[in-house]
Amino acid sequence: MLQGVIGEIPFEITVRNNILQVLENNGFIENKYSVANDMLLNTEILEQAKTIQNNSDIQQFINDYLSNHIESLKTILREDQIKTAITHIPSILYNKSQIERIQFLQKYRESHLQEYLKGDNTQTDDLIDMIIILKDHNIDITK
Repeated sequence: MLQGVIGEIPFEITVRNNILQVLENNGFIENKYSVANDMLLNTEILEQAKTIQNNSDIQQFINDYLSNHIESLKTILREDQIKTAITHIPSILYNKSQIERIQFLQKYRESHLQEYLKGDNTQTDDLIDMIIILKDHNIDITK
């Protein structure tokens, strides 16, 4: 339908549609549009997809990208937490500071991890980032 209205479909929309298809195939239904938009805008997916010639190869690349990141998340999160995290914090797929925040919460504030995975906690993010910096400089943060 879009092609009939505006002519040639922009490449970005094609990649976004491929991301949506991969998300659906992997069971990510909730917030899939937000996740797809975030992945498209904030990662190297678009740049790498430009080098690929056809849609099936683009879908395979996106599927591999998502699978690889999910595998790395399995080292810090349970299966149910991974879906929640990706659905609510898509930047966890590419943003190292998000992963550091989650690791910190797991170690020191396990009771708040599930809340963090479900929401936008910018004040919490800032505080955790400061604590991580202190920890990286060998300052005792246990108190």
